[in-house]
Amino acid sequence: MLEISRRSFLAATAPPFLRGAARPTNVVLFMTDDHGAWALGAYGCAEMHTPNLDRLAAGGARFRRAFAATPVCSPSRMSFFTGRLPSIHGVQDWLRPVDSFGPKSRRWLEGHPTFSEILARRGYRLGMSGKWHMGDDENAHAGFTWWNTVPGGGGPYRDPEFVNNGRRAVVPGYKTEIIADAALEFLDAAKDGPFFLYVPF
Repeated sequence: MLEISRRSFLAATAPPFLRGAARPTNVVLFMTDDHGAWALGAYGCAEMHTPNLDRLAAGGARFRRAFAATPVCSPSRMSFFTGRLPSIHGVQDWLRPVDSFGPKSRRWLEGHPTFSEILARRGYRLGMSGKWHMGDDENAHAGFTWWNTVPGGGGPYRDPEFVNNGRRAVVPGYKTEIIADAALEFLDAAKDGPFFLYVPF
C-alpha cells in the first residue's frame, strides 16, 4: 500500500521530461459521499467489512492526512479540488439542486485553480462518472472533457437521470452500477493515456 500526499501526487503526474519517467502515471480516483475513513477496513475498522475497497486500497494509494473542514458533500469536494478551506472557496454547505443544476446554477469552482486543470494542461485526458455537485453539473468543466453525472447531485437509485456528455436521459438500472459502467466506458476510450478518471460514487 502506498501513502501519497498532494505534492507527491502532482509530482507523479508531471510531464515525463520534468520527472525523468518514460510515461506519465494514469490515475483513477474513487470518492465516496460523506464517508468517514473510520468506516473502512483499510483504515482500521474491524466492525464493517469492506473487502473490495480494502483490496483497492492495498493495491493503490490512500490519503492518510486529509480531512474535511465541513464534512458534507459540496464543500468537501470543493476543498479537495482546490486545496482551499470552505471559508476561502465560499461553499460551506451542500448545494441545493437549484444551485447545482439548471438555469440558476453557477460554476462554484470558477476563479479557483484546481488540480484537475493542472492535469489537463499537462496533457491528461480527464473523465468523470458520478456525483459532481459543485455547480453547472450538466456541463464538463475544470479540465474534464468526458462527463457522466447525476444532475443536482441526488435523485433516485433505481432508473436515475444522468447527463452523459451533454445528453440528459433516464437510464434504466441501479445508479452505482451505471456510474461504474460509464467509468469503464471512459477507460476503454482513454486507455492509451495519460488519463485521470474521477469516480465519485
